[in-house]
Order: sequence, then C-alpha cells, then structure tokens
Amino acid sequence: MTEYAARYPKLRYFFAAYFHQDWVDSDSFEDVVYDFLAEPAATIRQATRELEEFVGLDLSEKELEEIVYEDLGCFVHAPGLGLTCRQWLEGVLRILKKAAPN
Repeated sequence: MTEYAARYPKLRYFFAAYFHQDWVDSDSFEDVVYDFLAEPAATIRQATRELEEFVGLDLSEKELEEIVYEDLGCFVHAPGLGLTCRQWLEGVLRILKKAAPN
C-alpha cells in the first residue's frame, strides 16, 4: 500500500469504487459523486475530510495526477473533462461539502 493510500483510505475507497475504469458510462462526474452520497454518513464525512486535506497539500498538477491515478485508484483524466486535476478535485470537494450529511 502506498503512503497516500494508507493516509487517505476512505478517499481511496471512494475513487476506486466510484471512479473505476467504467465510470465514464455515467452521465457526469457530478452524478458519480452524488451516487457516493448513498454510502454511510461516516464514510462520506471521512472521505470529505481526506479530500479536503489532500487538495490542501502543496503538490504540482503532475503530482496530483499521479497520486490520484496510481495511489488512489481513480480513473479520471481531468483534462478530458476540460479541467485540471486540481479543478476537478475541488469540484468534487464542493459537491461533497454541500451535500454530505453533517
């Protein structure tokens, strides 16, 4: 297990389970995030905290892309969505923070 996978287990679960190789069959990445909101509240809260911490790290765009794909098991190519990886992560975080249970 990599350092980031160990440090962010719920985020890794979220990315690997919901943004797997076939996620593009969904309508949008936003829909996938909303699907995640069916998970237990504790899982959503922890994944949100982990994503907030991860986005706050001082990492380059290239480092973010590598960690998200290789360490956290996420099959999202943000430029294919017209976004940088950081923009995509921040978009996911906004949805989670707005819709996640308290």
